[in-house]
Amino acid sequence: MNPDVTIVDIASAPGGVDFDFCRQQNIRAKLCPGLPGIYAPQSSAEILFEAIVKSLS
Repeated sequence: MNPDVTIVDIASAPGGVDFDFCRQQNIRAKLCPGLPGIYAPQSSAEILFEAIVKSLS
């Protein structure tokens, strides 16, 4: 992994990143679960709706 990488985890808490491992390896990682809904609520809602409908089919 490139040492300049920053991981932005947008999954719901507790997220999907091993933050303890990232700290041990000096990898920057941030949990931002609300990011899509805060900055793109319409698009986020449409994508989520389509995923739910698809999973119910």
